[in-house]
Amino acid sequence: MPSVPLLDVQIAGAMNVSRDPRAIYTIVDLAFLKTIATALEEYAVDHQNAYPKTLDALTPTYLKMVPVVPGSPTGARYGYSAPGPDPRMGHYLISDGDAQVDARYLDPRPIPRGVGGPACSPGKCVHLSYAQAIGVIGSP
Repeated sequence: MPSVPLLDVQIAGAMNVSRDPRAIYTIVDLAFLKTIATALEEYAVDHQNAYPKTLDALTPTYLKMVPVVPGSPTGARYGYSAPGPDPRMGHYLISDGDAQVDARYLDPRPIPRGVGGPACSPGKCVHLSYAQAIGVIGSP
């Protein structure tokens, strides 16, 4: 297992979770997804309920920068589509799907798999997404 950056350990310690790197990367990934979703909602409030075409439109007013997906070997940023690919997802989908994150980096067990799916199991969900109408979901 690769070493875990100090910041991730500090976040996990502050949240009183295990020091398991999978739990740490999952917590950071979830925090980034929710931070981006909050910025999107703030943008929509300021722009007559319209969402931006790209995440870059959120910087620097709503986000200082678009975060990098934790565990991404290439430093990939989060993907974004508005509208979401499935109407049940709502106005947008934020995803780490293009980041090629190694499955060893995530522990998404408490997260539902897809829209209305069962909980993820280890190795079955290696990507996390945030759907505007649903919240966090996992995908293969």
